[in-house]
Amino acid sequence: MSPPEPGRAPGRAPGRASGRGRTTGLRPLEAADAAAVQAIYGPRAVRWLPRPPMDRRQAEAWLNRHLRDRPGPWRLVSWGVTAGTQDELIGVIRLIRRARYAAEISCILREDTWGRGHGTRAIRAVLPRAFDDLDLIILKARHHPANAPARRVLATTGFVLRDATPDLVTCLHTRGAWQAVTDPWSALLPG
Repeated sequence: MSPPEPGRAPGRAPGRASGRGRTTGLRPLEAADAAAVQAIYGPRAVRWLPRPPMDRRQAEAWLNRHLRDRPGPWRLVSWGVTAGTQDELIGVIRLIRRARYAAEISCILREDTWGRGHGTRAIRAVLPRAFDDLDLIILKARHHPANAPARRVLATTGFVLRDATPDLVTCLHTRGAWQAVTDPWSALLPG
Protein backbone atom coordinates (compact mmCIF):
# COMPACT_ATOMS: atom_id res chain seq x y z
CA MET A 1 0.00 0.00 0.00
CA SER A 2 1.33 3.43 -0.86
CA PRO A 3 1.94 5.91 1.95
CA PRO A 4 -0.92 8.29 2.66
CA GLU A 5 -0.60 12.02 2.26
CA PRO A 6 0.97 13.60 5.33
CA GLY A 7 -1.75 14.00 7.90
CA ARG A 8 -4.34 12.01 5.94
CA ALA A 9 -5.16 8.36 5.42
CA PRO A 10 -5.89 7.31 1.84
CA GLY A 11 -9.36 6.77 0.48
CA ARG A 12 -11.39 8.98 2.82
CA ALA A 13 -11.74 12.67 3.30
CA PRO A 14 -11.64 13.92 6.86
CA GLY A 15 -15.06 13.42 8.36
CA ARG A 16 -17.41 14.87 10.90
CA ALA A 17 -19.34 13.12 13.61
CA SER A 18 -21.84 14.55 15.98
CA GLY A 19 -23.55 13.62 19.18
CA ARG A 20 -25.71 15.42 21.70
CA GLY A 21 -25.59 18.62 19.65
CA ARG A 22 -21.80 18.68 19.44
CA THR A 23 -19.77 18.25 16.28
CA THR A 24 -16.35 16.62 16.07
CA GLY A 25 -14.29 16.48 12.89
CA LEU A 26 -10.94 15.37 11.59
CA ARG A 27 -8.68 17.35 9.30
CA PRO A 28 -5.05 17.31 8.22
CA LEU A 29 -2.66 19.16 10.49
CA GLU A 30 -1.13 22.36 9.12
CA ALA A 31 2.03 24.32 9.87
CA ALA A 32 -0.19 27.16 11.17
CA ASP A 33 -1.46 24.89 13.99
CA ALA A 34 1.55 25.43 16.28
CA ALA A 35 -0.27 27.59 18.85
CA ALA A 36 -3.18 25.12 18.99
CA VAL A 37 -0.82 22.14 19.37
CA GLN A 38 0.97 23.95 22.18
CA ALA A 39 -2.38 24.45 23.95
CA ILE A 40 -3.36 20.79 23.36
CA TYR A 41 -0.12 19.54 24.93
CA GLY A 42 -0.66 21.70 28.03
CA PRO A 43 0.29 20.83 31.64
CA ARG A 44 -2.89 18.93 32.61
CA ALA A 45 -3.19 17.09 29.29
CA VAL A 46 0.34 15.64 29.51
CA ARG A 47 0.30 14.66 33.17
CA TRP A 48 -0.03 10.95 32.22
CA LEU A 49 2.42 11.16 29.32
CA PRO A 50 6.19 10.68 29.44
CA ARG A 51 6.76 14.24 28.26
CA PRO A 52 6.50 17.77 29.62
CA PRO A 53 4.12 20.40 28.20
CA MET A 54 5.20 21.95 24.90
CA ASP A 55 6.41 25.48 24.37
CA ARG A 56 5.88 27.21 21.00
CA ARG A 57 9.23 26.12 19.54
CA GLN A 58 8.59 22.49 20.53
CA ALA A 59 5.09 22.62 19.03
CA GLU A 60 6.52 23.91 15.73
CA ALA A 61 9.18 21.17 15.69
CA TRP A 62 6.55 18.52 16.52
CA LEU A 63 4.36 19.73 13.65
CA ASN A 64 7.30 19.74 11.23
CA ARG A 65 8.02 16.08 12.09
CA HIS A 66 4.37 15.16 11.49
CA LEU A 67 4.05 17.08 8.24
CA ARG A 68 7.27 15.86 6.61
CA ASP A 69 7.01 13.58 3.59
CA ARG A 70 8.63 10.23 4.23
CA PRO A 71 9.63 7.82 1.47
CA GLY A 72 8.54 4.19 1.68
CA PRO A 73 5.73 2.63 3.70
CA TRP A 74 3.82 4.95 5.98
CA ARG A 75 4.95 5.10 9.61
CA LEU A 76 2.77 7.86 11.03
CA VAL A 77 -0.61 9.32 10.16
CA SER A 78 -1.91 12.28 12.15
CA TRP A 79 -5.16 14.21 12.09
CA GLY A 80 -6.31 17.29 13.87
CA VAL A 81 -9.46 16.84 15.93
CA THR A 82 -11.82 19.76 15.43
CA ALA A 83 -14.95 20.97 17.17
CA GLY A 84 -17.76 23.38 16.46
CA THR A 85 -18.78 25.16 13.33
CA GLN A 86 -15.44 26.98 13.06
CA ASP A 87 -13.42 23.71 12.96
CA GLU A 88 -11.36 24.84 15.93
CA LEU A 89 -8.40 22.50 16.50
CA ILE A 90 -8.93 20.89 19.91
CA GLY A 91 -6.87 17.72 19.68
CA VAL A 92 -4.61 15.37 17.79
CA ILE A 93 -5.13 11.72 16.94
CA ARG A 94 -2.32 9.60 15.52
CA LEU A 95 -1.67 6.15 14.13
CA ILE A 96 1.93 4.99 14.56
CA ARG A 97 2.75 1.92 12.53
CA ARG A 98 4.56 -0.73 14.57
CA ALA A 99 4.42 -3.64 12.07
CA ARG A 100 2.93 -4.34 8.63
CA TYR A 101 -0.60 -4.87 9.97
CA ALA A 102 -0.35 -3.26 13.41
CA ALA A 103 -0.36 0.31 14.69
CA GLU A 104 -0.65 2.20 17.93
CA ILE A 105 -3.37 4.81 18.25
CA SER A 106 -3.16 7.86 20.47
CA CYS A 107 -5.52 10.75 21.05
CA ILE A 108 -4.99 13.89 23.11
CA LEU A 109 -7.45 16.74 23.58
CA ARG A 110 -7.14 20.25 24.94
CA GLU A 111 -8.25 20.14 28.58
CA ASP A 112 -11.14 22.60 28.23
CA THR A 113 -12.84 20.18 25.80
CA TRP A 114 -12.71 17.07 28.01
CA GLY A 115 -15.92 15.24 28.91
CA ARG A 116 -17.86 16.22 25.78
CA GLY A 117 -17.45 13.05 23.70
CA HIS A 118 -14.88 14.46 21.25
CA GLY A 119 -12.30 11.73 21.99
CA THR A 120 -14.84 8.95 21.51
CA ARG A 121 -16.12 10.43 18.24
CA ALA A 122 -12.57 11.05 16.94
CA ILE A 123 -11.50 7.46 17.60
CA ARG A 124 -14.71 6.13 16.03
CA ALA A 125 -13.95 8.23 12.93
CA VAL A 126 -10.41 6.84 12.66
CA LEU A 127 -11.34 3.14 13.06
CA PRO A 128 -12.65 2.71 9.47
CA ARG A 129 -9.55 4.46 8.14
CA ALA A 130 -7.31 2.14 10.16
CA PHE A 131 -9.04 -1.14 9.39
CA ASP A 132 -10.55 -0.53 5.96
CA ASP A 133 -8.27 2.01 4.25
CA LEU A 134 -4.88 1.20 5.80
CA ASP A 135 -5.59 -2.55 5.99
CA LEU A 136 -4.51 -2.86 9.62
CA ILE A 137 -5.43 -5.95 11.60
CA ILE A 138 -4.71 -4.75 15.12
CA LEU A 139 -4.67 -1.41 16.93
CA LYS A 140 -3.03 -0.95 20.31
CA ALA A 141 -3.78 1.86 22.74
CA ARG A 142 -2.05 2.53 26.04
CA HIS A 143 -2.93 4.74 28.99
CA HIS A 144 -1.95 5.32 32.60
CA PRO A 145 -4.06 3.26 35.05
CA ALA A 146 -5.21 6.42 36.85
CA ASN A 147 -6.55 7.93 33.60
CA ALA A 148 -10.14 6.71 33.98
CA PRO A 149 -11.53 8.90 31.14
CA ALA A 150 -9.11 7.27 28.67
CA ARG A 151 -10.21 3.83 29.88
CA ARG A 152 -13.87 4.76 29.30
CA VAL A 153 -13.21 6.15 25.81
CA LEU A 154 -11.31 3.02 24.78
CA ALA A 155 -13.97 0.67 26.17
CA THR A 156 -16.74 2.67 24.47
CA THR A 157 -14.95 2.45 21.11
CA GLY A 158 -14.46 -1.32 21.29
CA PHE A 159 -10.96 -1.72 22.71
CA VAL A 160 -10.45 -4.60 25.15
CA LEU A 161 -7.99 -4.91 28.01
CA ARG A 162 -4.85 -6.81 27.04
CA ASP A 163 -2.45 -6.14 29.91
CA ALA A 164 -2.20 -3.95 32.99
CA THR A 165 0.75 -3.06 35.19
CA PRO A 166 0.93 -0.44 37.94
CA ASP A 167 2.29 2.02 35.35
CA LEU A 168 0.54 1.15 32.09
CA VAL A 169 -2.70 -0.31 30.71
CA THR A 170 -2.65 -1.78 27.20
CA CYS A 171 -5.85 -2.27 25.19
CA LEU A 172 -6.36 -3.82 21.75
CA HIS A 173 -8.88 -3.54 18.95
CA THR A 174 -8.86 -5.96 16.01
CA ARG A 175 -10.16 -5.91 12.48
CA GLY A 176 -12.27 -8.97 13.31
CA ALA A 177 -14.02 -7.09 16.10
CA TRP A 178 -14.43 -4.11 13.77
CA GLN A 179 -16.01 -6.30 11.07
CA ALA A 180 -18.38 -7.87 13.58
CA VAL A 181 -19.59 -4.38 14.55
CA THR A 182 -19.82 -3.01 11.02
CA ASP A 183 -21.04 -6.24 9.39
CA PRO A 184 -22.75 -8.57 11.89
CA TRP A 185 -23.18 -11.24 9.20
CA SER A 186 -19.40 -11.66 8.90
CA ALA A 187 -19.39 -13.58 12.20
CA LEU A 188 -21.61 -16.23 10.60
CA LEU A 189 -19.34 -16.84 7.60
CA PRO A 190 -16.88 -19.76 7.67
CA GLY A 191 -13.14 -19.06 7.84
